[in-house]
Amino acid sequence: MVAQLEPPRWSIEDYLEMECNSAIRHEFLDGHVYAMAGGSRRHSRLGVNVLTLLARRLRGRPCRVFNSDMKVRIDARHFVYPDAAVSCDSRDLDDEDPSFISFPALIVEVLSENSTADYDRGGKFDFLYSRLPGLREYMLREY
Repeated sequence: MVAQLEPPRWSIEDYLEMECNSAIRHEFLDGHVYAMAGGSRRHSRLGVNVLTLLARRLRGRPCRVFNSDMKVRIDARHFVYPDAAVSCDSRDLDDEDPSFISFPALIVEVLSENSTADYDRGGKFDFLYSRLPGLREYMLREY
């Protein structure tokens, strides 16, 4: 019988430092670090279209649109990268810590053709996004 080893847990400080110097994005879930898979051309196009529409709609308003390079801090133990996010909260709009936002009003996930679509439809919202106090809308965009 082979023992199952649990991957080592990371501190939030180590994660944030690593993420600043990494060419690959990683999500941080309760001390565990997961590399983000690359997307398809179709996924990329849909993400750009969503961002463009949001930016046009919110032009002149006190809200900012963020792409998939911006982490969302759910709490001290969870950081994720949605495909798009909008925050109108002043705490996200100053540059005190420009590496993440914590108070998005809207999160958009472009559903992939792979297994992450099921996670985006259920667990990611139920266990993570639903904990965000200012979140008003969660939008899923299918191919």
